[in-house]
Amino acid sequence: MRVIRSASVLLVILLAGCAEEAAKPRTPIPSVPPAVFSGSTARVAVAPVTLALEPRRGIGTIYRNVDCWVRVRSILPEDLPDATTIKNEIGHALKQANLTVSGADSDDLASAGAVDYLLVPSIPSAHVDFCVNSFFNDGPADIDAQVAISWRLWSVKDRRLAYETTSTGTARVSDPQQRIAAGFLASVDDGTRQLL
Repeated sequence: MRVIRSASVLLVILLAGCAEEAAKPRTPIPSVPPAVFSGSTARVAVAPVTLALEPRRGIGTIYRNVDCWVRVRSILPEDLPDATTIKNEIGHALKQANLTVSGADSDDLASAGAVDYLLVPSIPSAHVDFCVNSFFNDGPADIDAQVAISWRLWSVKDRRLAYETTSTGTARVSDPQQRIAAGFLASVDDGTRQLL
């Protein structure tokens, strides 16, 4: 009998505690408002691009699909354009959105100069396929590229991270030199436009 009475008292105490907890209003989690570029008045400095890819050497494999011979292999360091070329491609895409774009020497806010925002891009992954018309890889190649770009947008005036996101750019280009760089840059351009 005492066990049942003790269990009843314990149950009442627990229910009272839960009711009291439910009555307390929850504190909302503060959210960071997204950065809004106000037309051509926003001044953006682009920091050097960090390539976080892990290139591996390999001959790769060639197989036939419906349209062409596809060569699949790891991305080699010499396939990629240099960081300055990638940074210029990002700046070109931003200028198309009527932003005032300049360059920064590093991802340090002090190197941004007199701008509103410092944009820090990083490329953690990329995938590129060659599509050639013959088994011997002669002639132009159709290049399918997909690049993931991580973006950090710093407010220079407030000295805080204003926005952080990731975009994925894709592109298909034809290049007579069979260079991955052509498709890589086109997909970087596409990924930058998605940021806007």
